[in-house]
Amino acid sequence: NQCYSTLQPSHYLWNVYENSIEQEIRLDINRNFETYQVKNTGSMRPAIGDYSNIIALTNLTKNDLNVGDIVSFSCDNREIFHRIIKINSDGTYLMKGDNNPHDDFVNFGCSPSFENISSKAIGVIY
Repeated sequence: NQCYSTLQPSHYLWNVYENSIEQEIRLDINRNFETYQVKNTGSMRPAIGDYSNIIALTNLTKNDLNVGDIVSFSCDNREIFHRIIKINSDGTYLMKGDNNPHDDFVNFGCSPSFENISSKAIGVIY
């Protein structure tokens, strides 16, 4: 099976073959990872289904975080996995559940700083 090209954005490696595309996750063994089970809120459907398990990078740097990433953060004594939709000029992050009609600042009054973000999703097990 001849590999025609390899693309490597982020932690993923995509191999393009004649009849298929395969994805591999390349993990740096010097990084820390944890798994989390998602509750049944539905806020991240369809990307993350209820009761799915998330593989997450935990020892983050600011360079690890980009618009479009799904991260966990603290808000009102709750840990929430939502998507970064904007990085504000003050360095805080505007978050939103993919299936929610409004962002988390409107819903919860939360716009977390880097210090409030504890992990970044890099994989989902359904």
